[in-house]
Amino acid sequence: MLSEPLIPRRPPPAPPKTLQGYYAGFASRLLAFLVDVILVSLLFVSTTWITSVTVTTLRIGSYLGITLDAIPGATALAEIITSPGFIALVTVLFILGYHAFFLVFAGQTPGKALLGVRVVPVRGGKLRPWQAVLRYLGYYLSALPLFAGFLWILLDDQRQAWHDKLAGTVVLYAWQARPDEQFLVDEILQVDGAAPPETIPSQKAPPAP
Repeated sequence: MLSEPLIPRRPPPAPPKTLQGYYAGFASRLLAFLVDVILVSLLFVSTTWITSVTVTTLRIGSYLGITLDAIPGATALAEIITSPGFIALVTVLFILGYHAFFLVFAGQTPGKALLGVRVVPVRGGKLRPWQAVLRYLGYYLSALPLFAGFLWILLDDQRQAWHDKLAGTVVLYAWQARPDEQFLVDEILQVDGAAPPETIPSQKAPPAP
């Protein structure tokens, strides 16, 4: 009885060595968001403190002998600037400007740059100003129902939060980051002498048209 010839099997495709171009996960995006919150808080607190000190100094008189009473309308303007409503409005506009500016001109805020993720339109190309503004406003939509819009990243195939879907954006890894999980799998399989399986290619974003 003749035995069938052995046909060599092709080795499985090599797993991705980096996460560049793959949809960013929840942990990376959360850390990037927290970094941005810290930076925005430091910038806003510093600006508010400088403004408060300046107004207070002018109220009691400065070294130049200039007070608010000597400037027409300055006292009323100081009252408006230090009112809670004005401060709340400036806070929202300040945070909006921070996110919109960096996303439009760089595609990533400082926090996202630190974590190696970038915001891009679903259809490719450069992020437009209206998308950056709409994406920021969508943060409130994502946060309202117990942060369900943010947690949706864990369930969505493209790792989109609700504000991403609203603005038509996705968040991708933008640098040569090696996933820790894949690193551990490779090390274990190298010890066992087995070929590393392909684990995350399904999460890669499709190329822009």
